[in-house]
Amino acid sequence: MLADAGRGPRQAEPEEALMMTRWLTAVLLLIAAGQSLADTTYQPFVLASINDAPLAAQTHATRAALEDAGFTVAGEYAPLDNARVIVVTSDALLAIAAQTPRGGYAAGQRISVTERDGKTEVAFVNPVYIQHAYRLEGDLQPVYDSLKNALGERETFGAKKKMTASDDTTIMLMYSAR
Repeated sequence: MLADAGRGPRQAEPEEALMMTRWLTAVLLLIAAGQSLADTTYQPFVLASINDAPLAAQTHATRAALEDAGFTVAGEYAPLDNARVIVVTSDALLAIAAQTPRGGYAAGQRISVTERDGKTEVAFVNPVYIQHAYRLEGDLQPVYDSLKNALGERETFGAKKKMTASDDTTIMLMYSAR
């Protein structure tokens, strides 16, 4: 209803009601679109590259690329005959790790080198996913960018439901990690 000067409320004309409905719908759609654009999604892993190099050669090349990018190799292990995991850290990772009791999740970044179906895949844990999943202080996007520049970036993977920075379900990770 609209107020009419001095005569109390009156019914909106059909054209006015239709116009108000269209404006309200447009505003609601803009709000919804803005919210969906603001929620960037994250996956826990990044497939960096797939190539024909043998496992040993690709592991060596991956270590060298990480060291050239400023990472320090903290360790390496072989969970399977066809896989190697390289653990790296950096001053930036250690500084962010020191800011919160959950920071240990960011202190070391894992990179896998795996032979599968005649190809060798290099993948890494997404540090930005870790940042949001454990509500860490600091920005791990520069670490992500360094890993991406050193190793590549083909696609992200690892979860059926992608996480957003504002996703309340990540709080469960905080409690399950205690």
